[in-house]
Amino acid sequence: MEHHMINTNTHIYSSGKTRNIIDLGWDGLKDYIFPCLTSPEGIFQVKGELVYSNFLDLRIHYYIRAESEDGEMIMIIWIDQTLLTEWDIDLQTLETQSVKNLIKDRYTIHPIDDILNRSLDGDIVPGIPSGCPLYVLTNQRAFFGAAGILDKGIVSAFADKVGHDLFILPSSRHEVLFCPDIGAVTAGELDGIVREVNNNAVEPCDRLSDHVYYYDRVMDEILMGK
Repeated sequence: MEHHMINTNTHIYSSGKTRNIIDLGWDGLKDYIFPCLTSPEGIFQVKGELVYSNFLDLRIHYYIRAESEDGEMIMIIWIDQTLLTEWDIDLQTLETQSVKNLIKDRYTIHPIDDILNRSLDGDIVPGIPSGCPLYVLTNQRAFFGAAGILDKGIVSAFADKVGHDLFILPSSRHEVLFCPDIGAVTAGELDGIVREVNNNAVEPCDRLSDHVYYYDRVMDEILMGK
């Protein structure tokens, strides 16, 4: 298993401190384990047999996250089968604990206009029809924030707030977009937008899929499509 230190978008590989962290065991580490939503074709710069769960046509990988005291540096250790065996736990236990820990990442949902006006001088996502509201779901670091949709409480609460089912655009591993289904746009149109953004603006390792997902309020489920 290989691990790396990350600071913003910089990946620095290191072998220091890892064994000391792992030696804390499951009880010492379970509160620091998080999920990362990925594509089955995702590019991982790691070695070993990483464990994963399936989520629709995506995968959930898991990692230990240790932060420096100032919060500027994060050490990530991807969880492989060796660690799972060492901890004597099953995959379901790992998944349940990681999703439970998402609450620590302080997920937020904001209108995309607010974010674009702050960072992109008001540019809009190409191809989105006027009158189609978009909202960004991510965590406080905007890091592996797409995993927020694994907590159905986050998704259902927002859908209830806007009073509509939701199209979910897989923007990247770091965030997803919610589009309330108010009849302003079709799934096919949104699929085209996702493909365009993937091809022009998202690194291959961060891409999830080329199509939208759909949250049905009655079923309380995220589906492959409407």
